[in-house]
Amino acid sequence: VSQSRYVRRRQIKSIMKEFSFDKNRLEFAKMAYRKCVDKRNYFELYDAFDFESYARELNKFVRNQR
Repeated sequence: VSQSRYVRRRQIKSIMKEFSFDKNRLEFAKMAYRKCVDKRNYFELYDAFDFESYARELNKFVRNQR
């Protein structure tokens, strides 16, 4: 995600699907959070993970950002 651009949750999810591993998806989702314009819908990214534990970790990250 570029330094100056803002993105929508839908775009973040699309990019996440390009990664082969949940670990990389999680790292990207955390990094992209700051640039997301519709953060209240970030929970919609959780189903992009193969393993629920990564969705829980992203959920925990998002809760700590508030």
